[in-house]
Amino acid sequence: MGDALVNWTVAEARYWAYEAAYDIQVASYNTANTAEAGYLTTREQKYDLLDAADANVLAAQKLVNRYTEDLTDEVAALDAL
Repeated sequence: MGDALVNWTVAEARYWAYEAAYDIQVASYNTANTAEAGYLTTREQKYDLLDAADANVLAAQKLVNRYTEDLTDEVAALDAL
């Protein structure tokens, strides 16, 4: 009877150890999934910001070109006087 009790206690301890290890594994998996999702979101936001910055550069270049042309026209008009 004593050996059976010891065997049962060891088996129960193993069960709870495996249960705790499984819970840790699930928590680690969920944490990794959350971190990966956050990384992907951050990467997408970075691409969106890069696209927006490129659009701003193009818009600024168009303004510079337009103002340069206007200035050239003004200079030509003043030369004509």
